[in-house]
Amino acid sequence: MSTDSVEIHEPALELATVLAALKQLGCADLFKVMRTATTEAEKRAKEETKGPKKPKGPTPPQLQKPKAWVQYVLKYARENGWEQFICVNKKSGEEIVMSASKETDGVHKFPNGKDLILTQAMSLSKQMWQPKAKTGTHEAVYRAFETEFGSQPVEEKKPKEPVAKPTMVRKTAEEKAAELEKKKAELAEKKEAAKKAKAATKAAKAVVPAKAAVAAPTNSAGIKPGKKPAKKVEEWSCPADGNVYPWTYKGKNYLRNSEHQVWEAEADGGCGDWAGVFIPAEDRIDESAADPYADEEDEE
Repeated sequence: MSTDSVEIHEPALELATVLAALKQLGCADLFKVMRTATTEAEKRAKEETKGPKKPKGPTPPQLQKPKAWVQYVLKYARENGWEQFICVNKKSGEEIVMSASKETDGVHKFPNGKDLILTQAMSLSKQMWQPKAKTGTHEAVYRAFETEFGSQPVEEKKPKEPVAKPTMVRKTAEEKAAELEKKKAELAEKKEAAKKAKAATKAAKAVVPAKAAVAAPTNSAGIKPGKKPAKKVEEWSCPADGNVYPWTYKGKNYLRNSEHQVWEAEADGGCGDWAGVFIPAEDRIDESAADPYADEEDEE
């Protein structure tokens, strides 16, 4: 049975109608309206500053099957129910025991009436079957999923846009030689100007009082005492083709794509759990970033 809710659109009120209605409200109700309006305005302002969401690209090949397994578990559990399972939250370091489902009128939900959502299905899928470890409580369900997954068309990458060829300009050897001579002359002029500026600066420093000319002591590396040299972050890059590539960070193996999205690497090189988004400027992985391949389904 589908659990999708029916969305009801109410007609928008005109501003003049709302303003007229405000005059009929009491003081307490007006304060409630002010608080609600302020909260809504702040929410809208945040949404506008974020701008339009970047469309998601195709799922990398390494993630297609694990992602499909979680989706399959979500659908299967909603239709057939589930046993008690552990929901792991690595960010908070908690393991939450989730209750077994309860069937009411043919619909399986938690005993409190809430639906199973995708983030919970991720933990449930690992309890039902882990392909790499070959352990779990529902291997038969996973085999049925494999049969269904194998019959589906493979998600293909979008073809790359053709790169425009540079326009070629034909010149004679004499014209090219003249261009080189012109560039040499311009370079000589710049060097001469820089030499004169340096001499003028040196002359100006010579007339500065000795007290004002004293510079802070530095060590052999040219760094002021008490200051540590800035940490150099190793540059890393990969093709922008939608795939993930091996990446080692602080002694740990990960898989990373061109958008700096990071997953933990399994022992056999496969894709593991979502790790976050790497921020090169801060040399850290933002673990609070949402998994881009998880459905945007909020917990109630």
